[in-house]
Amino acid sequence: MRERKRAKTPPKRKNNTITMYELIGGEETINKAVDILYEKVSADDRVSGLLVNIDMEVKTRMQRIFWTKVFQDLDGTIDVSEELRKAHAHLPLTDMHFDVIIEHLTAAFKELYIPIELSAPIMGRIIPLRSFVLGGESKEKLPS
Repeated sequence: MRERKRAKTPPKRKNNTITMYELIGGEETINKAVDILYEKVSADDRVSGLLVNIDMEVKTRMQRIFWTKVFQDLDGTIDVSEELRKAHAHLPLTDMHFDVIIEHLTAAFKELYIPIELSAPIMGRIIPLRSFVLGGESKEKLPS
């Protein structure tokens, strides 16, 4: 059985800023969340077919990189929409697939005892990207 740990709160820096990545426990928590997510996806008949013929070592590594980026950039200064569109373009995804993945991601956060106050802002950044995951057009870059 998986060891359950509460997300750690690191000591504050001089300027009192702590990233969401640090608040949830950093790399260790991201790695566990991705592992839990893929365990759940693999066991769910609604979405497990998406993992057929997928190099899970590569997929897991890419997910860990993606989630690290998202947790470190909550204000959304890094545009991940094109990255998501390209990564999922080859898959026959529907709204149901997206919803199930969000369901499993939420469950993974709960299993890791990441409180809603920390997971809600992440979901708030990811849920609006649905159209890009499902093959929507790239969004235009806003002028800097």
